[in-house]
Order: sequence, then structure tokens, then C-alpha cells
Amino acid sequence: MTSTAHRASVGEADPATGSEVVVALTNDESARRVAEAGVRLAHELGASVRFVHVLPEKLDVQERSDADQPTFAAAMAALRRAGPHARATFESTTGDPVQLLVARCAEARMLVIGPDMEGGVVGALCRQHVTCPVHEVTP
Repeated sequence: MTSTAHRASVGEADPATGSEVVVALTNDESARRVAEAGVRLAHELGASVRFVHVLPEKLDVQERSDADQPTFAAAMAALRRAGPHARATFESTTGDPVQLLVARCAEARMLVIGPDMEGGVVGALCRQHVTCPVHEVTP
């Protein structure tokens, strides 16, 4: 099961393109690089950005906030550097990361992921199941 804790929007998606780049953020040192790569690729493709942060289900409110703050800050910093025309949403949710990312990518132009902390399993499964290209940001 999934549940969305909060969602913040910056600007609006362009109805003419109807496309987005899904950016999978994790609460680690890669968040800044992944966010920046996602914003850059979205700009190049004329797409909006959908930042997705998938959290473990059993976090309490404070733990969830502590995990969301750095990823949201990384996303906002990347958007600020991109300029006033960047369009984005930020989603913090719980559940199976692969299922969630595959679902979010159903109509996406691209998925941007960072180095996989689970031995490459999440990245490999996403590459296997999404229908869009996958861009992996390496360390």
C-alpha cells in the first residue's frame, strides 16, 4: 500500500507536452546530484519534474520529516538553480520503491535514479519494468 504524506507543486506542467521526468530521490549524499540531473534533463526535454521520495512504511512523523527535509531541500536547490520556468512536483510516499517508480513512469519521458543502495536491485528492476529510458547518476 502507498500513502502520500505531502505534495508540493512549483509552477504547472505544460499541457502541450504532457510529459515529465521522474526523479527518484533518496535521503543520502546523492540527492543533490540526482535532483540536479533530473532538473537538467527535464529542461532539455521540455518536461516537468516529478520528484519522488519513497520511504519505509514504519517511520513515525518525526522520522519521516527528518528524512524528507534533506531531499526536499535538494530538489528545491536544483529548481532554484534552473530558474523561474522550472515546473515540478514533490511526492513523499511509502511502499515498494520499484512498484511506485514503475507506476509513476507509466507516461514519463525518463526516470532518473541515483546509485542503488540495495545492491543494484531497485535500479535493475526499474530498468527492467519501466517503459521509458533510465538515467543513472553515478557517484
